[in-house]
Amino acid sequence: MINYQNLKNFDAAEYLETKEDVLLFLNEAFSSRDTDHIVSAVESVLRSKPVRAMQGLSLIHISEPTRLRR
Repeated sequence: MINYQNLKNFDAAEYLETKEDVLLFLNEAFSSRDTDHIVSAVESVLRSKPVRAMQGLSLIHISEPTRLRR
């Protein structure tokens, strides 16, 4: 018998490791045309490793490699 109290809640953000994972995940969500699914997917992406890795970057970190200017 399965002890459901010991099961961990599934969080898609834990499985989004790369930019490609994020793109595939979001493409699938948007193709569903289900607003709740899309919102849930975006929330998961915001908790994912690729997005968390960008936290703390200043505008200089982003603009220098891309040559973007105001």
